Amino acid sequence: MDDVSPTSPLISVVIPLYNEGLHVKDLLSDLKTALQQIGCRFEVVLVDDGSPDGTGGRGADAEAT
Repeated sequence: MDDVSPTSPLISVVIPLYNEGLHVKDLLSDLKTALQQIGCRFEVVLVDDGSPDGTGGRGADAEAT
């Protein structure tokens, strides 16, 4: 995202998650690639509603990479 102009549009993507621990890393990777290709500034907000499978922790781990 370093080469994106500060005047380019900002897109906020809000993703509700429940028991998606096995998929969240791939989801974020694919989403980041797609948003970078269109050249916009973006933020991704993951909302975990208490998944018992560790979705929240895996989302945080994936976001940090």
